[in-house]
Amino acid sequence: MRTEKESIPVKTNEVRNALSVFFLMNLFLFVPVICAQKSQPIWQKHLEYMKNDTAKDWMGDLKHLKLLKYTYKGKIKSEKDKYSVIEATYSDKAPAVSMLPNLVISDTTYTETDMTIHQKIYPQFKIVTVRQMVDAGKLTEDSIAMLKQRLYENIETGFGYVALDWLYKGQKFSTLGIITNDGIPVDPITSHLHTGVNTIVEGRISPDKK
Repeated sequence: MRTEKESIPVKTNEVRNALSVFFLMNLFLFVPVICAQKSQPIWQKHLEYMKNDTAKDWMGDLKHLKLLKYTYKGKIKSEKDKYSVIEATYSDKAPAVSMLPNLVISDTTYTETDMTIHQKIYPQFKIVTVRQMVDAGKLTEDSIAMLKQRLYENIETGFGYVALDWLYKGQKFSTLGIITNDGIPVDPITSHLHTGVNTIVEGRISPDKK
C-alpha cells in the first residue's frame, strides 16, 4: 500500500454570502466536549471550548482565528433591543466573512483494485466589513434588507446575547452572538466557517502496480 499526501486549493462555485446563513452554524466545527462545571450554562461551555480547545486540530486560516473573550450582555427584552442587535450586526462597519477557495488536504491510498482519496476540507477566508462586501458586489442593499428581516424573524424576545472579541491574523474585531433556545451561541462569523470530510473511491489499479 502506497500513500501520497498533498494540499490542493479547491475553488468553490462562488464566494458565499458572508452573512446569509446567520443561523446555520456547523456543529461539526464547534461541538464541545462538555467538561466544565455543571453550573455553567450551555452557551458558556461552548464559548469556553471555542476559546481554549477548537483551534488545536485546525489547519489553514482557521488556525489564525482566536476567541479572546466573551461578555454576556443580558436578554433581548423588547423590539427596541431586537432592532439594536440587528443594526449592529449589519452596520457598515460590522465584520463579515469573505470566503476564499477552500483548503483541501488529500490522503490517497491504493489497494489491489481501488484508489481511495480521503479529503479534509478547511475554509479559507478574509475578515472584512459589511460595507466592503457591498463595494465588492458580494452583498447589495436589498440583500442586507432581506437578511435583517430574516434575522428579525428568527430572534425572539427572551433570547440572550453575548459580545465576542476576536483576533484574526493580527486583526481584532467584535461581534454579537445570539443565544438561541438550544443554548448554542450563533454569530455571523463562525456560522459559516465549515470544515468537512470527503471520501472518493475509484476502481482503478495503482499506476505502479505490476
